[in-house]
Amino acid sequence: MADHMSDVGHHDSRRIAIGSEPTPLDRDESTLAAIDQCLRSLGNDLDDALAVGTSRCGKYTLIDELGEGGYGEVHVAVQDPPASRRVAIKILKRGLDTRDILRRFALEQSALARIEHPNVSTILDAGITEDGRPWFAMPLLDGDPITVACDDGRFSLGDRIHVFAAACDGVQAAHAQGIVHRDLKPGNIIVVPSDQGTPAPKVIDFGIAKAVDVDDGATRTVDLHRLGTPAYMAPEQFSTEEPRADTRSDVYALGVILAELLSGCRPTARATIHDPPPRSPSRAVRDAAKADPTAMTSRAIARGGLSAESLARRLRGDLDAIVAKATAFQPDQRYQSADALAADLRRWIAAEPITARSAGRLERMAGFARRHRVLVTTVLSAVFLIAATTVAALVQASIAQQERTRAELQAQRSSEVVEALRDVLAGIDPAIARGRDRQLMVELLDTTLDRRARNAAELDPVAAAEIAAVIGEAYVSVEVPDRAVQLVDEALAGLDRQPNPRTGTLERDIALARGRLYAVRGDALLRASAMRDGPTFVAESGLDMVASWQAALRAFDEAGAPMDRAAIRCKVRLWGKELVWPDGMNHNALGAELATAVEQLDDREQMKWSFYFRRAEMNNFVELLAEYPPVLERATAALDRLHPLVLSARARLVGFRCAAAVESCLEKKPGLPEYDQEQLRSIWQQTVTEGRTLEADLTAVHGADHRLTLGTRLWVAAAIGYLDGPEVARAFFEALRIDVTRAEGADSVLGRQVEAAWMGALHGPIAGKWW
Repeated sequence: MADHMSDVGHHDSRRIAIGSEPTPLDRDESTLAAIDQCLRSLGNDLDDALAVGTSRCGKYTLIDELGEGGYGEVHVAVQDPPASRRVAIKILKRGLDTRDILRRFALEQSALARIEHPNVSTILDAGITEDGRPWFAMPLLDGDPITVACDDGRFSLGDRIHVFAAACDGVQAAHAQGIVHRDLKPGNIIVVPSDQGTPAPKVIDFGIAKAVDVDDGATRTVDLHRLGTPAYMAPEQFSTEEPRADTRSDVYALGVILAELLSGCRPTARATIHDPPPRSPSRAVRDAAKADPTAMTSRAIARGGLSAESLARRLRGDLDAIVAKATAFQPDQRYQSADALAADLRRWIAAEPITARSAGRLERMAGFARRHRVLVTTVLSAVFLIAATTVAALVQASIAQQERTRAELQAQRSSEVVEALRDVLAGIDPAIARGRDRQLMVELLDTTLDRRARNAAELDPVAAAEIAAVIGEAYVSVEVPDRAVQLVDEALAGLDRQPNPRTGTLERDIALARGRLYAVRGDALLRASAMRDGPTFVAESGLDMVASWQAALRAFDEAGAPMDRAAIRCKVRLWGKELVWPDGMNHNALGAELATAVEQLDDREQMKWSFYFRRAEMNNFVELLAEYPPVLERATAALDRLHPLVLSARARLVGFRCAAAVESCLEKKPGLPEYDQEQLRSIWQQTVTEGRTLEADLTAVHGADHRLTLGTRLWVAAAIGYLDGPEVARAFFEALRIDVTRAEGADSVLGRQVEAAWMGALHGPIAGKWW
C-alpha cells in the first residue's frame, strides 16, 4: 500500500512537468522529497490501521479516541449514511484477548442489550472487528459525571437526591435483569439534559458487569480478579481468597457516591472489618470545614446551605442514617436493593419517615409539620387562641356574679375562635392524613381530647360543645367515627345539664352548639355505615343518622340560622336520601334551594361537589352516565384527583358504568342504555383499565385493605370475568378473596359480594348482580 501511494505521487509530478512550463516546485527536489515522505508515512498509517481493523466497526467509522477503561478503548464514531449519527464505540484492548476476558466482554454486550430503562445507556449495535475483537456502540452522551454536574449546576440537596434516586432506578433495572455493575462511580453516572430539559442521569459502562443468573453456565466461573475502582468497592470485593460481588455491592458503591454527592467528601475505602468505619456525611462536612473553611463553605453554598454548619445540620439524622445503611460493612445489613435505597431517599424528599432508622414520636410529628406547614401552623395558632380564650373565660367565671356578662362575652369569642378552627380542620381528610400521617393526626386529636377532659368540669359548656364538634368532625375525617359519636354524645349531655340560659344570646349559642354536635353525629354514623357496608355505592343509612340530622336542623331553626354551613350539609344529606326539611317541603324545591346555596360556595368546598354528585346519582342510568363525568372532571380540577371525595366518585363511576352494562343484559326498560356486544366488551375493557389505575391511586391514599380499594378490585375482577371468562378471572377472584377475608372476614358484606360476582363470571350477568 505504501509503495502504491508512492508511485501515485511520482507519476503525478512527472505529468505536471510535461504538460506545463517548469516551475520552482519542479526544480525543488527537497520539496518533492518531503511530499513523497509524507505520502509514504500516510500510507504506512493506513496500512497499520487496516491491519488491526480499527478504522471501521461494522457500519461505523472511528474518528477519535475518548479514553480507556479497564478492558476497553472508547472511540467516537460516525454511523454510515443516511443516519450519520455520532456514537460511542467500545472495543476490547489489544493484548487482552484471553478466553476469560473475551467471555466477559461478550457478556457485557448481552447484559446491556437486556436492559431497557431511561436511566441506563442503551446498546445500539455490536459486532466483531476484523482482527476478532468484540465491540459495541452506545449513544454519545453530552454530559458530566453526576458529582461534576451537580456541583457545576449548584444543585440543592433535594435536587441532588432527586437525580441520584433516578440513577438508582437505572441500577435497579440492571439488577432486575440479573446484572451487577461492579464498577459504579461518579464517572459511570453521566447527567445529561432530558427531552424536557431537566437533568437525567445515565448509568454507563457495564464493562465489568457479571450476570448472576445461576442458570447461565457462563456466569458461574469464579472470578479471582478484583474488578472495580477501589474507592467505591464494597468490602467483599477486596477479599484475597474469594472476591465476590452481588447487587448489594452496587448498593455499597451507590452509598459512597451519595455521601460524596451530599458532602463533597468521599468516604475512605474499608477493606476489612477492622478498618475504621467511614465518617458520616455530616461529620465529614464538619471535619472538612475545620481543615479548609473556605472550600467547605463553597461546597455548602452549592448545596443550598448558608454555611458548613447549616449543611451538617441538614445531613445529620436521616441522611446520615441512609448513607450508613447503604455502606454497612456486612451486605445483609445494607439496603437489599437499589430500589429500597431510592425509596428511602424519596421519603426524605417528601419529609416522610425513612426505614433506615426508627424515628421517635417527636421526629414523626416534626416530619408531619414539615409536610403540612400551613395546616399545622394554623391549627396550632387556633388551638392556642382557644386555650387562651378558654382560660380567660374560666378566670372571668370565677370572679363575682356581677362579672357574669363578661364571662358570657368571652364564651362567645371562644365560639368564634372555634369556628375558625373548624374551617381549618375541615380540610383534614385521608389524603392528608394517610398512613403514618393519619395515625399522627389521631394521636394529636387524642392529646387535644385528653387536655379538654382534664378541664371539662370548669370549661364553659358552650365552648366545650363547640370544641367537641370541631374535634368530632376531625375524627370523622380521619375515619374514627365511633370516637366522634362518643365525644359528641358526651358534649350533648353536658348541654342538657345546663340550666335555662338567662340571655337570648346565650340561648342562641347553645342552640348553635347543639345543632353542630348533632350534624357531626349524623355524619359520623354515615361514615361508620359506609366503612361497614357496600364497596362503591352509598350505604343504606339507619334511622339514627337521619334523626341526628333532623335534630340538628331543629336546633339551627331555634338559633335562627337555617343556612348555617352545618345546616346546609344536613339538608344535602337528607335531600340525597330523598327526604326533606322541613316536613312537607317539596323535594325538588329543596333541591333548587340547595343548588342556589352550594353554587355560592368556593370550589374547594367538598359539600359543593357532594351535592352535585348526589344530584347526578338520583337520575336513571342514561342521565347519570351523561351528567356524572363532567361533574367529576370539574371536581378533580378543583380538589385534585387524589382527594378522597374525588377518589370515591371515580370508584362510583366505574361501578355505575359496569352496573348499567349488567342491568342492560337482564332487561329492557326506560332509563337503561342499550348496548350491543361490541359496546359491552368496550365497557368491560374500560372498567379493567380505569379500575387498575384507580386501584393504584386508592392504595397510595387509603391503603390496599381499604374498602374502596377492595371494592374497585371487585369491579375489575367482575369485568375480567365478563370479558375473558372464568378461567382467566379465577386468579383475580382468588387473590381478592384472600385479601377481603384478611381485611373484613369471610362472611362480611364484601365477601358475599365477591362470591356473587364470581357467580356472574361463571354463569353470566344474570347470576352476578349483587346490588
